[in-house]
Amino acid sequence: MKVKKGEGINLKKKGSDTKAIRIEVNWKSKLDLDVSAGFLDKNYNLIDTNVLFYNSPKNKDGHPSLGNFGVLSGDDRDGGEGEVIIVFLDEVPIDVKYITLYLTLYDSDFDTGKSFKPIFLDSINDVDVTVYNQSTKDKLFEFTGCINDKVLAINVAKLKRIDGGWDMEFNMEPLPTNKKSNGLENVLDHCNYKE
Repeated sequence: MKVKKGEGINLKKKGSDTKAIRIEVNWKSKLDLDVSAGFLDKNYNLIDTNVLFYNSPKNKDGHPSLGNFGVLSGDDRDGGEGEVIIVFLDEVPIDVKYITLYLTLYDSDFDTGKSFKPIFLDSINDVDVTVYNQSTKDKLFEFTGCINDKVLAINVAKLKRIDGGWDMEFNMEPLPTNKKSNGLENVLDHCNYKE
């Protein structure tokens, strides 16, 4: 099932046994992009430091993970294989009301202290997101969007806890870019992260 930007899908209605979802994100570009997820409270603030990203602690299989409810796999550096986030919905802490999915660009030149020469995400024509029931491997829905904004990060989708289940919406929302930050720092700003 293809969904459109802004369209919400109730995961409970899609399958009563959808206890875990597999979100595959692919893009057509040679850029090194990263998928990450924020786990937020009812006020849209990060709970502790609950961001699942490439540098999260590794689980026993060597994949970045967040508690027993989120796992990231893949490190696509040239737009070939994509990256995957698995969310075990039944294990997500009860105070998490939103799960936000991001696609970010990390500018290594900036990280090493060189002059800031940003490469933006607007060169990506297609971002393909496919969501599966992790248990049954059934495809639940898919979404294709494009990026038209000169940004380092976009909010691809959002899950919202509602009536004992989860709604998922694809929004492709560009995040404000601060020239003193990389894509992941834009994500932390979006999640109202405070050190």
